Amino acid sequence: MKSILMRPAGACTPRGQRGVVLLFALIALAIMMIASVALVRSFNSSMYTSGNVAFKRDMQNQAQRAVTAALATVQGTGALITPLARSTAKAQYNYSATSLETTAEGIPKVLLIDAETFDQTWTAGAIVPADQGITIRYVVDRLCNSEGLDTDLGAARCQIVGPPQKGGSGSHLINPEDTSSSGGGSLQLQIVYRISVRVDGPRNSQSFYQSTFTM
Repeated sequence: MKSILMRPAGACTPRGQRGVVLLFALIALAIMMIASVALVRSFNSSMYTSGNVAFKRDMQNQAQRAVTAALATVQGTGALITPLARSTAKAQYNYSATSLETTAEGIPKVLLIDAETFDQTWTAGAIVPADQGITIRYVVDRLCNSEGLDTDLGAARCQIVGPPQKGGSGSHLINPEDTSSSGGGSLQLQIVYRISVRVDGPRNSQSFYQSTFTM
């Protein structure tokens, strides 16, 4: 009599089991490959972001060279140390005795012209650090609406700050009507000067920075 091998209903053959295992293995492999690609993209994105931050920080540090050069003209034996010297424009020191026209972002429009034209007008000379691929240009403007001596212009024509307020830690902007005093002596007023810097870097990059000081 022939014997018949009976299998439970729904049971898989060894070959069928191997096929199912292979299918799941392929799915798992595909998931791992997708995850690895996403990880690489994330890593590249992080590296790119870090590189941009470092690049911008370097541009900002380079801009400090212009601030140092500008301040040198109003300190010690600098060419603009006296009120008389600062009363009129001095293009050879990149200095304007009146406020320069600016964009909506506050950037002096003279910094937006082409480099050659700028250098012909503002002749202090661009700052070019060695082996940096960077060129720095700057202007200094006195925040007044006309030329003249500081003492003649005053708060009516210039943006000025007074001494620190009582209980305060810094100077404060004041209005023309605040300059009068009643028995307490005249206020020690200082006019605001603005340094605006343009940094041209590698790959046609361009950044702008500003700083102010008072005298």
